Amino acid sequence: MPQGNYVTDDTLGKVESEVWSDETVNYIAKGSGNVKAKFQGSTSKLSSTKGWPRMVATDQRVFIKIPQITGSKVEEVQYEDLSAADIGSSGLTGTQIKLRTIRGKTYTFKADEPGDAELEEMVDYIREQISNHQPAEQATSSGSANRADLHKTESCVECGEGVSEGVSRCPHCGFNPSDHKKWRWIHVALCMTVVLIPISLPKARAHAKKAKGGVTG
Repeated sequence: MPQGNYVTDDTLGKVESEVWSDETVNYIAKGSGNVKAKFQGSTSKLSSTKGWPRMVATDQRVFIKIPQITGSKVEEVQYEDLSAADIGSSGLTGTQIKLRTIRGKTYTFKADEPGDAELEEMVDYIREQISNHQPAEQATSSGSANRADLHKTESCVECGEGVSEGVSRCPHCGFNPSDHKKWRWIHVALCMTVVLIPISLPKARAHAKKAKGGVTG
């Protein structure tokens, strides 16, 4: 079982109160700001009022400890409830880790420790655990190639969240891009009809008037 170099007695001491007795801590990351949680278009900031937030990847789950003056707030997701994990730069504030749940909730965690290499190892480990905890038929259909393409994302036109290229439905809001294309063509057709009716109606009236004049004359 892999374990990051940042997992030491000192860093374990910061999170050990939240660690289950039967789980093993594999990676720890220290945050540099607020943790953001986005769900159904609404974003909430999970602020730490005492110390720094920490993300912990164990052999059973991922949890984020957010220290408070009295106690701590803990957000946890087990691997079978995760759909994806991404990593990227967030400028001067550290490296950004995103966790997406199968229910459409997204956690954004800005880490400044450990270094990028170990943070990438941490995210790769989380992805591996997500894959291992998928139902057998889902794991077979997705394959390792899809997991390698998690960096290649595009924005969902409905909720704006990042979606891996080639997926048939947004994992966050359930939106189907093919439905969007179908309704887009229907919308185009309706717009053309609205534009053409005012243009063709005067011509039809003029033609009818001429025809009427020919009969009466």
